[in-house]
Amino acid sequence: TTTGQLSLASGSNTITLALTLPTSTVISGSVLDGSSNPVGNAWIDVSNTSGLHFGTQANASGTYSLAIQDGSYTLSAFSPGYLPSPKSLTLLNGTTTLGDATVASNALNVSVAKSTLSITGTVTINGSPASGAVVKGVLPGGGTSITMASADGTYSLPVSAGSWTVSAIADGFAVATYSGAVTIVNSSVS
Repeated sequence: TTTGQLSLASGSNTITLALTLPTSTVISGSVLDGSSNPVGNAWIDVSNTSGLHFGTQANASGTYSLAIQDGSYTLSAFSPGYLPSPKSLTLLNGTTTLGDATVASNALNVSVAKSTLSITGTVTINGSPASGAVVKGVLPGGGTSITMASADGTYSLPVSAGSWTVSAIADGFAVATYSGAVTIVNSSVS
């Protein structure tokens, strides 16, 4: 942590506040596919067990940089047509641990896997396309995939085999979940 003082003065009155700021570390790296090729413009997602999510977008070359406070997190990358490969991330007193390995904070490469399967559909609100709605698939036991609906409300959610719970949310509306699991075996479904 970093401590400091802030003094506020008005006329002859002065108020001094003691501030304690949490330690943060700048992490950076690249988003890579299964062949170690960069995946540009992916979203880097950092989350913790309290439900906090934040992140940044990688540039066109797949590189990213983000300041994070000490703590334990899950680090993932999302990109259309790819499935994330989440890793545990711990930052503590200048030490960065990704998975089980201690690594340099500027070498946090995040992997994604190209998906050959998808769940496709259309998100609507009162019969009209829900442009920009976020569609999320969750595979019980592990696995999440996220995509955004296009201007006409259509989406293609990259998935692996399994029974996925699919939900969508649009600005100003509550989350809506599809009534039942969508089971993927060897082919995509709509």
